[in-house]
Amino acid sequence: MEALAGIVHALTDLRDRQTHRRRTAVAERSKYQQKIIKNYYNNVEAISLQRLSELVTELYLAEGKARQSTAIYTNHLWIAHGSGAELETQLELGARVNVVSEKEAAVLVSDTQEIGRMLQGLVRSLERSRENG
Repeated sequence: MEALAGIVHALTDLRDRQTHRRRTAVAERSKYQQKIIKNYYNNVEAISLQRLSELVTELYLAEGKARQSTAIYTNHLWIAHGSGAELETQLELGARVNVVSEKEAAVLVSDTQEIGRMLQGLVRSLERSRENG
C-alpha cells in the first residue's frame, strides 16, 4: 500500500510542478506573444490546409521533374494544375460547412489560383522551348 501511496504522491507532485511551469511560462509571455499564440491555435486548421496544398503542389512538381521527357513533364504540370482546381473546390465546400472560415478559404483559393497561373506560365514556356529547340 505504501508503494501505491508513493506513486500517487509522485504523480501529484509531478502534476503540480507541470502546472506551475505552465503558469510561469504564460506569465512570462508578453501580451503580443500571447496574442500570436492564440491566433496560431485559432488558425491551425487553415495553416495546415495551406501547408497541405503547398506539399501537394511540391510533390507533383518534384515527381514530374524526375520525368525524362519534356512532354511527360508538361503533362504532369497540367495534372498538378488540375489538382489545384480540386483544392479550390474543396476549400469552397469547406467554407460552406464551416470547416474553414470564408475569409481563410478566399485567401487559400487566391493562393491556389496564383500557383495555377504560375504552372500555366511554366507549361507555356516549356512548350515554346520545345517548339524552338
